[in-house]
Amino acid sequence: MITLILSFIQFLLISYICYYEYKLKSSSIFMWLTVFLMFGLTHLITTISENKPYPIWVLDIASIFVILFCLMYLFTRRLFLLKTNINIIKFDISAENKYKKLNYFDYILLLIFIIIVVYKNYLIYFNIGFFDSSWSTNREIFTREPTSNVILWFYFISSGILLITLIKKRMNIFFIVLIIIIINTIISRNRIEIIPVFIALLSYLFFWKKFTYKKLVLLTILSFLILYCVNGLIVFRHFGTIETFISSSNFKTFNNLIFNQITISSGELGLKDVFYYFIYNNNEFPNFEKGHTYIRMLLVLIPTNFSFGIKPPDFAISMGYAVNPYLQGFSTHPTLFGDCYANFGLFGFLLGIFWAIFFSVIDYLIKKNDPTIKLCLFSLCSTVFIFLGRGSVYNSFSILIWGYFIIIFIYKISYYITKNTKIQKY
Repeated sequence: MITLILSFIQFLLISYICYYEYKLKSSSIFMWLTVFLMFGLTHLITTISENKPYPIWVLDIASIFVILFCLMYLFTRRLFLLKTNINIIKFDISAENKYKKLNYFDYILLLIFIIIVVYKNYLIYFNIGFFDSSWSTNREIFTREPTSNVILWFYFISSGILLITLIKKRMNIFFIVLIIIIINTIISRNRIEIIPVFIALLSYLFFWKKFTYKKLVLLTILSFLILYCVNGLIVFRHFGTIETFISSSNFKTFNNLIFNQITISSGELGLKDVFYYFIYNNNEFPNFEKGHTYIRMLLVLIPTNFSFGIKPPDFAISMGYAVNPYLQGFSTHPTLFGDCYANFGLFGFLLGIFWAIFFSVIDYLIKKNDPTIKLCLFSLCSTVFIFLGRGSVYNSFSILIWGYFIIIFIYKISYYITKNTKIQKY
């Protein structure tokens, strides 16, 4: 009974924080929606079900840890925003006519997006070909590519053009970019590359549409669509090459495999089990409880190869080694909660304070920046916060930090062009 009560409390707290962040119009809602799906809801279901993967005490510790984390987060967040306008992200596009139009910043963003997607797929095509490519071959190609991180940064920065064109009602460009993202994701099999599509659609429904029952229905349908697509891409990846998929699959088989993937709680919805695994083994693994994730975050601007050993090893790989020591280079993510626990043990719940301050600072930066780049910043933050929620903490942080500087740099270039161009092209 106590297990169920604790699980229900954590579920209510995460649900309330989701609502709270929605009222704040904060991009952090996407992190909280992610942990709601990957831990809050699934953890509650696990405690109710008869077949529990770990002993009751493990589930209780997980619940207590998350409850304390959420309480720390809420207290700090409310304290930090006590004297701040509740409309943190305020971008009323109808307020000033010039922001309704695409500007030089938007066009530069669109150009970068096209260049990045073309270059990514050029590497795949000329190394192995589209139909013979697979998830493993694509991964090998980009592992050898020295600019792979930079490509990823620019992809998530420039894909913000999708939200920009949707909000500014440039539907012709919106659908072109949408189709490009879908085709690109099918070729790459990298499910994270489809996320900007869901960010654009969810953001539009959350923050640029008034609440109605129709909106609630649309959000529900979109949530199921996201779950279906993400797991569909995992199943698609398992077929290997596109040619194999075409020759050995049909809609019924593919659909059944997707629903099986969802119901067996593997993939994304099974990441909480890694958190349980760490609790069950009391974090008795190499590199655990040393705060490696957060030390790396402090040194994010210093490349690992030039840190002279000061920068600790990638903690995602350390966690992967803990789960499967026989798979070289394997990395894993246990949701944000699990990562906090793995870094600092039971005292990791205090990181709720850190993340409350972090999100408040991000909200402030978006709010105070020029309206020209607000949508792009919002899109980037929302995207990486989904990665953060699933437990990819350092990678999310590095994309965000480097992405912010790159966006500011692009803005400076567009401002210079605008200032020195007599005729504005919109």
